[in-house]
Amino acid sequence: MEIKTIDGQKTLCIRQTVKPDEIGPTLDRIFPEIWQYASSQNLQITGPPYARTYSITDTSVDLEGGMPVTDPGAGNGRIVPAELPGGKAVSAIHMGSYDKLCNAYEAATAWIAERKLEKSGAPWETYLNDPRETPEAEWKTQLLFPVQ
Repeated sequence: MEIKTIDGQKTLCIRQTVKPDEIGPTLDRIFPEIWQYASSQNLQITGPPYARTYSITDTSVDLEGGMPVTDPGAGNGRIVPAELPGGKAVSAIHMGSYDKLCNAYEAATAWIAERKLEKSGAPWETYLNDPRETPEAEWKTQLLFPVQ
């Protein structure tokens, strides 16, 4: 884990509240929908897809799935423009199954607490390779936690 200074990114996203076991299937629908919309509007996607979690309980997750773009335009109502914040962030890399991401979140949260850093917004994860084309053991996910 390390502290990085990151640039803000304009995005297109869909935000939904889902059950915890619906996160994967929901993102599997959201990402192609955004890709198709961006293509139909001639918008340039500038990086890998991300998922941002605003809150999570045993029964629900307030989830945003999106993609960075050069200019998000106005969106279409369901797909809306947004921005991932720039500034100081703790970065952690998780290798392997998404089912084990909770371990990476717990480790990063402990690392932040040990250093007495203050979280300054919802964390997000960026999927650095395509799980349809990459063996599960090689799936690479970057977690970013905005901090002060």
